[in-house]
Amino acid sequence: MHRAYRVLIIYFMLFSLLLLLSGAMIFEHKIGFGIAEVQSYYLGDAERFIAPKSFNGMLKTLLPHLFVFGLLWFVASHFLRFTAHYKRAVWIALSLFWLLAIEALSPFFMLVHEAFAFLKLFGFFGSYVAFLAIFYLLLCAQKE
Repeated sequence: MHRAYRVLIIYFMLFSLLLLLSGAMIFEHKIGFGIAEVQSYYLGDAERFIAPKSFNGMLKTLLPHLFVFGLLWFVASHFLRFTAHYKRAVWIALSLFWLLAIEALSPFFMLVHEAFAFLKLFGFFGSYVAFLAIFYLLLCAQKE
């Protein structure tokens, strides 16, 4: 692989890791990592004086997230083309796509039933694991 590609991949990974780290910190601070916390954030909690999120409010949050999720997925999955195990890495990229979709759309499912709060956490943690797997492949399994 050309040296310039390696430098681009490393810079992309560094900035993506910073983005993922800050996203996890904001998620923990605003929502929390428990199912009850996710439910109270989106559905409201009278005891903690948390108003329920409206459909329009969730839509305003969804739109920029879709752009960023799509861009990160597109770049990360295209960098996988430079790995030695590209055909196996396609499954990780497809899993990441669906996990990001679940994470982004799960608040709307909670409007139907509060039990869908686990989808938010599943999509969040699953997408982080998939991103870390992609970063591992990008670092360790590059074509020569």
